[in-house]
Amino acid sequence: MWAFDVSSETARIGLAVVNGDQNEQPPPVATLNDITSHTNFHSKLELLKDNYADFDHSGQLLAHNLDVICDDSGYSSTKEGYRTTIKNHLLLYITSGTAFNVDPVPFVQNMLARKQYGMITVGYGDGLDFHKLKNLAGGASCAFSAKNPTELNSLIKPIQRLIMTADATGGVYCIPK
Repeated sequence: MWAFDVSSETARIGLAVVNGDQNEQPPPVATLNDITSHTNFHSKLELLKDNYADFDHSGQLLAHNLDVICDDSGYSSTKEGYRTTIKNHLLLYITSGTAFNVDPVPFVQNMLARKQYGMITVGYGDGLDFHKLKNLAGGASCAFSAKNPTELNSLIKPIQRLIMTADATGGVYCIPK
């Protein structure tokens, strides 16, 4: 996010944790109004690293979290920072696993059809199903994978280009392939 000015007037960031157990699923860590600077963003990321590193479950509640995030009267309300005047809202889904408790693709397709958010997926580590990441993102051009920190850092520029392109194309991040 260093290429973007993070504030309530410019780029807004929200954070949500995708847990594997409904009973342990926390609410979103930060709504679009909560993160007001790069420093604040990094402190929220530290909170995630220290408190939400749950690798004990085989599936993820992505469909549930997409419902929470796309709720027009909750997380995606103007009260929480969602801006109806722009078209390039983005969900950046970073994961180390591609097992889900419910197939999240129909939820993503609905979200993309409504043009509420675009989606970019990043798989980190070994054993990921890239086909699932591609289906979630809505196309291969928005699905990435990395096996180590160097590869992960190399994805910054391509993701920034997708964001800039979506800004110019009315929120279209990916061309399905």
